[in-house]
Amino acid sequence: AQPMIQEIASEGTVFAIIADTAGMSDGIRPLTDPALPLQVLMRKHGKGHRIGKHAHKALERTATHLNEGLVVIRGGLRARIFDAGGKDIGTYDVAPGQCLLMLGGGHELEMTADTVVFEFKNGPYRDDKIPLV
Repeated sequence: AQPMIQEIASEGTVFAIIADTAGMSDGIRPLTDPALPLQVLMRKHGKGHRIGKHAHKALERTATHLNEGLVVIRGGLRARIFDAGGKDIGTYDVAPGQCLLMLGGGHELEMTADTVVFEFKNGPYRDDKIPLV
């Protein structure tokens, strides 16, 4: 079985992805295009599965856009997703065990309960928020 993957797009551009591991079979499922600065994969492995000892080469990596992800641990959130011009694409609920990837455009988040999330983004950190009206 495949996990539930919902691409949130406007005019052929994907601005966000919501992924849910429910129903996922063993293996690896890439969520993002290999060209994006934030690579996200879903993995499901049985007990005893081992990923061999390894490291990664030091390579220069350049990114001009921030990609951001949230994994909801407890609670929930409601995300409004906007295109690059600030046009509202839609509102989506994200529940525990789900991941929201924001790949461009804008977003607004509202916690729908007391919520704990893991947030990740490509760095280094810069104060780069642009308010959308």
